[in-house]
Amino acid sequence: MHPTIAKLASEIGAEFSPRCATDSWIYDGRTIALTYRTDRCRWKGPNENEWIRGVKKRFMDHDNMHELFHFLVASKEQRKLPEYGLVFGLFTYVGALGERDEYGNSKEAIMTQTFIIDEREQELQEWIVIALCIKFGRENNIPALLSEPGSKMMFSGHGPSWDLYEEYKLNENRAAYIQGKELMQMFLLDNGSIRG
Repeated sequence: MHPTIAKLASEIGAEFSPRCATDSWIYDGRTIALTYRTDRCRWKGPNENEWIRGVKKRFMDHDNMHELFHFLVASKEQRKLPEYGLVFGLFTYVGALGERDEYGNSKEAIMTQTFIIDEREQELQEWIVIALCIKFGRENNIPALLSEPGSKMMFSGHGPSWDLYEEYKLNENRAAYIQGKELMQMFLLDNGSIRG
């Protein structure tokens, strides 16, 4: 992990863990996972699928920074919840029905109880996090590359850079990105700095 990310985590009270996000959540209400598995589902026929266990990998610095900024902008109440109570994260990592996280909590029960913020607030938090990543990544020479397979397409065959990532996000949703950037500036003013 980039030392600047580790230092920031320590300063804001966030904790990273060597645990695997695939077995629970990226953020489990306590710690941010440092690893994931490349599990995938293989179709075997009608109504028949097989899960193939993948290899364990470490999240990239951009991924770690993204999660760290979710922690930073989340309310105290959200920080107690898996994936900060954000719908996208919960649906991404819910897993099979009946599955439980490493603390024995039913993932379905967690999903039905944790949508504490409305959809608009969730979207705003996501775009603030994206703007913070671009700003902090540029300022600290943290690589822009993400772990997700589609991230290589994001950079269109060029080496990953924050300029290309920002261009991609502007094209994805210009109005939301600009609003997220403005809200990030207000957040930084209210807190004095990213380290707040």
